[in-house]
Amino acid sequence: MVRAVASALIGALTLVLVACGGGTATTGSPAASGSGAAGSATPAATSILRVAIAADPTGLDPESVLQNEAGFVTSTLYDGLTSYAPGTTNVQPGLAQSWTISPDGTKYVFTLRQGVKFSDGTPFNAQAVVSWLDRIVNKQNPNYVENQKGINDFNSFTFGDVSAYKALSDSQVEVDLSKPNAEFLADLAMAWSAVVSPAAVTKYGADVMTHPVGTGPFTFVQWVKGQYVEVKANPTYWGGKPKVDEIIFQVIPEASTRLLSLEQGKVDILADVAPQDVASLKSNAKVQVLTQPGLAVNGIELPTQTKPFTDVRVRQALNYAVDKETLNKDLYFGLATTMDSPDSPVEWSYSQQTPYTYDLAKAKQLLAAAGLPNGFQATLDTYANPRGYNPAGGAKSAEAVQADLAKAGVQVKLNQMDFNAFLSAARQSTFADMSSGGWSGDNGDPDDFMQPLFGCNAFAQGNHSHYCNPQVDALFAKGIATPDQTQRKAIYAQIESTVWQDAPWIFLNYATQVRATSSRVQGYKLNPTEMFFDMQDVSLSGS
Repeated sequence: MVRAVASALIGALTLVLVACGGGTATTGSPAASGSGAAGSATPAATSILRVAIAADPTGLDPESVLQNEAGFVTSTLYDGLTSYAPGTTNVQPGLAQSWTISPDGTKYVFTLRQGVKFSDGTPFNAQAVVSWLDRIVNKQNPNYVENQKGINDFNSFTFGDVSAYKALSDSQVEVDLSKPNAEFLADLAMAWSAVVSPAAVTKYGADVMTHPVGTGPFTFVQWVKGQYVEVKANPTYWGGKPKVDEIIFQVIPEASTRLLSLEQGKVDILADVAPQDVASLKSNAKVQVLTQPGLAVNGIELPTQTKPFTDVRVRQALNYAVDKETLNKDLYFGLATTMDSPDSPVEWSYSQQTPYTYDLAKAKQLLAAAGLPNGFQATLDTYANPRGYNPAGGAKSAEAVQADLAKAGVQVKLNQMDFNAFLSAARQSTFADMSSGGWSGDNGDPDDFMQPLFGCNAFAQGNHSHYCNPQVDALFAKGIATPDQTQRKAIYAQIESTVWQDAPWIFLNYATQVRATSSRVQGYKLNPTEMFFDMQDVSLSGS
């Protein structure tokens, strides 16, 4: 019946390798392990691509993490049933080479690629997909994802409508939904929806978080926490053998150190670039600066269920009290534009709203009308490192907001935290502080972009303001169930207008996505989701 539903020595040697730069490794590093013929005095060189990331991943199980650095790594190790065309969020085949959808939009039949294997050697087939889905949606499964402690996931959004699944043959899977879901195919291409080896789940259980096994272009080697994650090329990858032998994701929290590492050739790609560094990078002949409009929003989340933030006049006042244009110029060096909608201009659903222009007198007037003529005191939780949606870093933007709000009589105390600790605190149901917030779109669909930030059921995902408007939630439900894009656009325009007026955020800006690479890096493309997709196409000149 269908169910409804790493030794210490090796690590030290690697650190020496990473510190020395280059792009090749020989005997003495894990990157060179197994290279060259037996007894050879000079093993064949290994091409290594080094990516500097600002924070350690929170885990490497795609359905159990919601953190960019984790996604950076897992997007090289795993594939989804669908994928995005390079450089876009346009859905194309992935592990499923084709699919059909029933007229009512509730039944999907996926035809799978043949001859694909997970990196542990087990076959990818229909039963593997069924086992993968069962772990995500079946609470009786002994390895049910949600049984893990301390995880953050996107599963309720992607798989919450999955009601049944079964293998029709070795190469076909049927997935039934309880109601239509217009973004389901786009959801399946996200870094958070990759197919995990069922054999690995059986073997490692919850420890699959640190023993990732997928079908992707690279396979896991080791993770030295707080230092680096190492992956190696999958020579039998169905999408073609990668052009580099290894990727090392090196954790470098300090922006100045990351910049120096790129300029000195110690790393090849900066995953996060501080805006103030862009001009100098562009003047460096050994560096390439890549930009594209960001599928991202950045702001300050206001605890809408905690006084005095329960009053919409207070929330609107704080929006008028912040000089966002000066913030964009002085802190983001012109690489950000002021938000004029809760949606991103990159999205097809974007509907422009009347901006909250800087107006200190109006801010004070609204605070007085709310019974707070002398302002109030509050705490703002933040973090130091840059994010894709906030390349200046949470603390720097929080300090600028703090200074502006003080002019309106609002005294804000900053509480700076390690980023992972910040996420853990902000995603608790009891969270009640202002917080640095933001979101990078995962799939190019407005439901993914706005529901995690403003949906009543998303407090544990991205809605740290605990904003809950039943009218908006009803529109979210209508939007996701509507297949016609023109009709959906009208629905999301209503959502954007309501959220904008309700002001659960201090709406700051849209950041331009910026990454910098060595001039040796060839074939690397930005993706609007910021993930490191299609890394099998990247090469290093001279290696």
